[in-house]
Amino acid sequence: GVSVSLSDKPFDCCLAFCFSLPAMAEMVLKAAPEAWISPGGVLFLAYPKAKNKQYPGIGRDDIFPALHIDPDGDGRVPDTDFFFHQMVSLDETFTLIGLQNRAGQKVKTPQKSQRVSEYEVLVPVLEEMLADKPDALSFFQSLTPGYRRGWARYVFSPVKKETQDAHLETMKVLLVSGVKSIDLA
Repeated sequence: GVSVSLSDKPFDCCLAFCFSLPAMAEMVLKAAPEAWISPGGVLFLAYPKAKNKQYPGIGRDDIFPALHIDPDGDGRVPDTDFFFHQMVSLDETFTLIGLQNRAGQKVKTPQKSQRVSEYEVLVPVLEEMLADKPDALSFFQSLTPGYRRGWARYVFSPVKKETQDAHLETMKVLLVSGVKSIDLA
């Protein structure tokens, strides 16, 4: 187990040597609730490289799964304020992985996609929303798939519901007028 006595915490930087994946995970889970690292600070975990000649090695591809970090996510260690920050070679034996404490910092939320193709699944929803305007619905259904996806993006990409509703009403007026795309209005 990990037994550490730190009296003057929190620190801007802390270095811990971990010789196994469970020890690494335990170190992170112990550091988080005990607030060893100040906001903006970094917890560096040194681990033996897979092909070093001194210690049993840890494969770098095994670290994210051991810490339950989603490789396609934002790099957060779940249930902590630690985020993957960097990985750098210390020497021929050890590599450092840096986990930054982002407590109190606003975490960026992923932006809505602006790729028209990703709105294809919303075209049937949009058709249902046009049911109260048969002329608009008929013209919408006569459009090519690309124009229909473009309208779906126009209506559903705003974050606020009020803006989506306003875009829907604008779309209905334009469709009844025979406008194929908001870009052509």
